[in-house]
Amino acid sequence: MKRFEAIDIIKKLLDGVNPVTGQVLGRNHVCCEPEVMRALHSAVMAMEAGASREDAPSDIDAKWYRRNGSLNAGRPWTEKDS
Repeated sequence: MKRFEAIDIIKKLLDGVNPVTGQVLGRNHVCCEPEVMRALHSAVMAMEAGASREDAPSDIDAKWYRRNGSLNAGRPWTEKDS
């Protein structure tokens, strides 16, 4: 499964829709619980952020990510950085 397909499925669950059948989920469905919805939203944000980093091979994108601290997160400092 591709990342964008997984994101689409999770977003449908967040909208209260069964991603397979298209039917509206009942009010008592586990995906309609506030904590579950927050967790699903966090998962979508993390997956979209991961997709952004993977899609940043160009120099322009890489500079933007470096400026915003995303591309080098977790990497050790170099002599140039200090």
